[in-house]
Amino acid sequence: MPYKDRGMLHCDEICTTLRLTPRRYQKNECVFDFGVVVVAGVGAKESTLVKAKRLESGNPLCRMVSVVGQNGIEYIIAANFGYEPAAIDVRSKTVTLEAGRADIFWAD
Repeated sequence: MPYKDRGMLHCDEICTTLRLTPRRYQKNECVFDFGVVVVAGVGAKESTLVKAKRLESGNPLCRMVSVVGQNGIEYIIAANFGYEPAAIDVRSKTVTLEAGRADIFWAD
C-alpha cells in the first residue's frame, strides 16, 4: 500500500479550458462552472460511453446533472451554491437543498 496515510485515490489530470496568459476576475465573478464525471476501473473507450447531461434547475445558484451509472440507473446530482435553502424540482417532485449542499437522487 503506497499511501497508507492518504488512501488509494490516484487520478489523471482533469483539464478544462486552456489559458496561457493571466486573467483578472472581478469580485463575485464566476471563475469555473463545470462538472466532471469520474469513472473508475475502465479505459478510454468505456469512459466515452458515459451518459451525462446538464438539467435546468430553475434557480441560477443551483446546478443539476443527470448521469447514468454503470448499473444502468439514472442518478441526478443537484447542488445549491447559494447562501439560502432552495426549492427545486427533481423528477416532478419539489425538494429543498440546503445552502452550500449537494444531494443525489435516483429512481426507487
